[in-house]
Amino acid sequence: MTDIRDAVVYVQALALALSGMHEAPSEPRAMAASWPCAMSYAGTGTFDIKPAGCSIGLHHIMTDMFMPRQPDLALSLKTLSAFVDDFAAAVLAKPTLGGKVATIVTGEDGPPLRYSLVNGTLAGVETVALHWDLTVKITNTL
Repeated sequence: MTDIRDAVVYVQALALALSGMHEAPSEPRAMAASWPCAMSYAGTGTFDIKPAGCSIGLHHIMTDMFMPRQPDLALSLKTLSAFVDDFAAAVLAKPTLGGKVATIVTGEDGPPLRYSLVNGTLAGVETVALHWDLTVKITNTL
């Protein structure tokens, strides 16, 4: 049985492999030891039974890549922008995420990988982050 947690760990490993990424812990945590850092987790999902005896899960794997806003916001934005093409290429080159999912979802359900720039706080540090949303399909026999 395939588990969403295995897919999240795989995506996290892709983030850690990016040139310039300093940290990507295997489990999300409340603080970063160094910057930039990435954290991946299961965000939202749905389950359906089609055909009978088969569970189909559509899951959104979220990955946040953080940089501090201070002391140099311009440098933080430049650092994050370097990950956009490289992370997208790494993820989309592995449509089954190393066999962890049936496929990355495309077509009618929308683009398979989305990102946005967001502001936030991590352990009291004001941050700017790339927030990624990857839609995957996991099929299991019941």
